[in-house]
Amino acid sequence: PASGAADGAGERVRVAVVGSGVAGLAAAHALATAKGERRFEVTIIEAAPALGMDAHSVDTYGARSDVPLRVFSRAYYPNLTRLYDQVGVPWHQADYAFSCSDVSDGAVSRAYFAFRNVMRLGRSVPLPSFRLLLSPSYWHLLVSLLRFFAVAPAALESGTLKGLTLDEWLQREGYSRAFRDELLYPMLSVVCTCSYDAVGNYPADVAIDYLAAQHGVSSSQCRAYGGTRDVVKRLSSAVHAVRTGCPVDRITPVAGAGGVAGAGGVDVEYVDTKAGGSGRRVTERFDRVVVATQADTALAMLRGNVSAPLERALAAVPYETRSVVVHTDEGLMPPSRDDWRPLNILRRMRPFDDACCCSVWLNKVDWMLERDLDRPVFQTWNPWRPAKPDCVVVQSDFQRPLVTPATAATAATLSAAQGERGIHLCGAYVLYSMPLLENGVRSGLQAARALGAALDWGCDCQALTCTCFDDGGDARGGAGAEGARSSGGGKG
Repeated sequence: PASGAADGAGERVRVAVVGSGVAGLAAAHALATAKGERRFEVTIIEAAPALGMDAHSVDTYGARSDVPLRVFSRAYYPNLTRLYDQVGVPWHQADYAFSCSDVSDGAVSRAYFAFRNVMRLGRSVPLPSFRLLLSPSYWHLLVSLLRFFAVAPAALESGTLKGLTLDEWLQREGYSRAFRDELLYPMLSVVCTCSYDAVGNYPADVAIDYLAAQHGVSSSQCRAYGGTRDVVKRLSSAVHAVRTGCPVDRITPVAGAGGVAGAGGVDVEYVDTKAGGSGRRVTERFDRVVVATQADTALAMLRGNVSAPLERALAAVPYETRSVVVHTDEGLMPPSRDDWRPLNILRRMRPFDDACCCSVWLNKVDWMLERDLDRPVFQTWNPWRPAKPDCVVVQSDFQRPLVTPATAATAATLSAAQGERGIHLCGAYVLYSMPLLENGVRSGLQAARALGAALDWGCDCQALTCTCFDDGGDARGGAGAEGARSSGGGKG
């Protein structure tokens, strides 16, 4: 029986991984390459025409652009960097210096906050904008930011953040509204790709763990040389089969001995859209299934076949949807080229927008993109106005899970339900942490371990206290956000 295959050492265990973002790819790779007597035969089933992590990337103006742009730091992404090292993904330092400007009545101001990075020995050394050195408001923001980075690690380690939102902690500590509204929340709105209200409602320990581990958002950011195309190729190379263009409709545990659901395996029903016409309906039976999609997608596949607490937990995960456009419209950048940075944050004040706009100047993110792109190319999240149609390369919509005060309880329910009826869940929403690529990798590795994969690497530490991989390696590589869904003409 299928359950015997999953529980007996030395047996072949057939596992379906549904979804191929970084969480699904991490789980699939860990299972397919696991050491020990138990052997896993892994099949990836993906709805998109290409593996999900790379399904929306585009080739444009001489270079391939990951959409959304994926960068990371060794400080906050220990499992991701170790995974990249293990499969040989080459990575290098990226420049994430940024500027902040306001948009009112269709006009973009000069930057009110900006810095440049000097890249030395795998480190980013920030230098202030000389134009702003005489601005009292600039100094207020800078001093407040330095104070924040100075006190954040101790606040995190003290345990006094528990139960507080970021908004509540900032008020308690006496930070000004100017610091919050003009700098910190726009920065986190970009990182979390969500509204200012959602940023303020983040649990303080989650947000501060990220910022404290980063030592500032500009420090030692990295990007993969070959982008996500190279990453997905390496992470999927050891699996038994990859089925793309196969949206899954239903996942059904099969009763085995004694009528126990899942003891007889798990049926995965999908449509093979590559079969021509309206596609061919397929049902495959596996010993175990790892669902590596967004929470709402997982719920649609599993509804009625899992416990009520698990269904409620999946339904409780909130999301926000935003647009990303790759383009050549310089009007979505600050008006003065002196203010242009790799990241350019624009706050729309009149009319007010509930989230900032961020235009990434792709040419300046790293030397490879600067070498390959034959003109200025931008990737703008939540554009404050539509890019000129003749400048648009591709536009996509993305959903990002939010972390709220209720997330800890939701994550505990999801953890308790892992393996229920032969089904495991992974994705950025599963763990109580920032919903970035590191969370996806951690959750994928947890799913693989729960299935019995013997792994001699990976950890489950909080980022700030993680020393598992403190091996003195230099900066080489990168990634970005997990759990995004795109619609429209491209990859995001």
